[in-house]
Amino acid sequence: MLESDKITAGRVFSDHPFHGLIEEAYRVFDAPPPIHLGICTCGMCMGPDVAARLLRRPARNWTLADVWSWHDSVEEGLEQRVWSWLLPRFLEILAAGDTCHNGLYERSLIRFPTGQKSLWSDRQWAVLDRFAGMMLERGMQRRNGPDVFYELHMLAHGGWPIRDLIAKVMADPDLPEALAYAWGCGLDICDSLGPNWPPGAWDALHEAFITQELADRMLAYGLMDGLDPKLSDRALRAAEAIQCRL
Repeated sequence: MLESDKITAGRVFSDHPFHGLIEEAYRVFDAPPPIHLGICTCGMCMGPDVAARLLRRPARNWTLADVWSWHDSVEEGLEQRVWSWLLPRFLEILAAGDTCHNGLYERSLIRFPTGQKSLWSDRQWAVLDRFAGMMLERGMQRRNGPDVFYELHMLAHGGWPIRDLIAKVMADPDLPEALAYAWGCGLDICDSLGPNWPPGAWDALHEAFITQELADRMLAYGLMDGLDPKLSDRALRAAEAIQCRL
């Protein structure tokens, strides 16, 4: 990767849909740097000289390599003052859509119960709540790559209440089309609603998505006049997939 690419990677710029939100995140979470980064500074993890260098640099200026280095060295029991200082940078990376082979950026939200409203000021929570909504909406619009269940999984592990997230998804008028693409082209529902969800999430997901009401909704969508035939076929396949699991 070129040096210029390293600097711009994981960034959102003025033409990005998340730009205004990320700028607001940097404002509402602005604070002096913490006295430490919550990391192991043994020679095998991150040396104290590297940690000191990162602390002197605003979190906004951290490169993806810096983020990776921190994530690989962070210890359990991360303090809120450390996470809140770094959080806008992680939100920006996720908004930019950067991924890595082991899902490191997505897993970063597990380090702290970010989605727990009581931990934040009203302004901070407004940003986090809007971030969750926009990530879900983006997942709903994707036709290739990570879908809405991918975003649900990430946010649920980040501490957002799963039923609140599901309510946002179920209220979205684009849900039938999103499910048609997610479940109507060969992907098993079990791949979306399988293991590795936080405790309690599995029941909530099945109560919402494996229902006669949703199967009927997908059927009605698939039979709409004027719907693209390929999309109609996918919607009907999705309806059948739900029906088979009732």
